[in-house]
Amino acid sequence: TELANVWCAPVGNVLEGEKQEVIETSTGKVQIFDAGGQLLKTLDTPFEADIVRALRLSTDDPFDAILVAGDEEQGESIAVMDANGEVLWIKKALENFGRIVSMQTCPNRPWVAFSGGEGERGVAVVDCRDGTIIADAGDKGSDARAAWAELENEEPPILLVTTIRALSAYRVKP
Repeated sequence: TELANVWCAPVGNVLEGEKQEVIETSTGKVQIFDAGGQLLKTLDTPFEADIVRALRLSTDDPFDAILVAGDEEQGESIAVMDANGEVLWIKKALENFGRIVSMQTCPNRPWVAFSGGEGERGVAVVDCRDGTIIADAGDKGSDARAAWAELENEEPPILLVTTIRALSAYRVKP
């Protein structure tokens, strides 16, 4: 594209109006587009972002927040920011976690599950309201990935963790 390599393109309501596409590119910046592809904003991130997601921190919030993960001088980090680029919090990922290669937002809680890359440890869950690590699936190996299985009631969904050899299910209760 004219932007550069597009790495992540989640959809969210980060600005007033219809849903927007929130894009992270190989430039490390976050760009927000309307449904017609018109660039609305370009945001600097607190570090070079590799992954971006949009999620609602509270049912009272009018807009989604922007979650970014990437490489900071102190190691792989995660941060939440608003559509004006204000950083709400920033946190170094789990100690010895290494590079974050996947992030999956929870469908009915302000949580994200992230997994590490080659030679790194498994899967952890962060409460995106304040950056607290609320669950750690432990060392599942470099191929671990996470997904959420939403339940029909209001219970927290099940965290699914896959590896090349197994599928595990966890109920996250902070």
